[in-house]
Amino acid sequence: MSLSYLPDSAHPRVAVDPTVPAEDRRALREHQDVLTPASSPVPGRLQVLIGGSVVRLIRRYHGRYIVAADLDPDAKILLCRAQEAIDTVLQSEVNRAGLLDGMDNALTLPAEEWEIAQTLMTHSRMREEQRRLRESDLTPLEKSRFAPQREALRRSVAAVTERIEALEEYAAHTAAADDAYRRQRRRAMPPPDHSAQILELERRNEAYEELLARTAAHELAAERIEELAEDAAEVESALRRAGDAARRVGGPSAP
Repeated sequence: MSLSYLPDSAHPRVAVDPTVPAEDRRALREHQDVLTPASSPVPGRLQVLIGGSVVRLIRRYHGRYIVAADLDPDAKILLCRAQEAIDTVLQSEVNRAGLLDGMDNALTLPAEEWEIAQTLMTHSRMREEQRRLRESDLTPLEKSRFAPQREALRRSVAAVTERIEALEEYAAHTAAADDAYRRQRRRAMPPPDHSAQILELERRNEAYEELLARTAAHELAAERIEELAEDAAEVESALRRAGDAARRVGGPSAP
């Protein structure tokens, strides 16, 4: 099963013979938009478009790289699937950490991509041959003589597809290992260091103690004010009672 859905318009990157020096492989990938199919010569006008050094590079390795134009739609989809699986493995954290045992992925996976691309290009050419054969004016009996060709092509496509599915399974396991690796690293991480923050808060203890002292003072003051208010109320009440008594003694003329 593929890692993601790939439409018929899938456009794989250029596949390069892994025996080409790494620096030249990178240069070819950087200029893959101007690379010509294996069945076509390198046009001279490229000299004007991209410069002589790149043209010399393209001519030197012509036939040792495969571009999307070398493939039919079915082959493009399969190569994209293979490349996606390979990228998943090579870009994984567990691969960079050297935790994938049994394979030197940096060497074996580019070789896998190149072998698959070569076979898919052959499939594309043979499917075109079979298409022309079906559309030819040969009689059905004459066409039937080429049934073994069709069967050989079918079996080869099935075998390459199975190989790509194995790569996808490897990539899926790698992705799962990556998830587990990240979880393990998160668990292994030391707890956050809050010592500086705690020290700063401890330095603020004095300020909070002062605040508490002021709070106590406010509370005592509030209690004293309440007592004074009560005293004032009692004085007011006593004066009112004394005034009422004086008025009663002095009669109506009293103020």
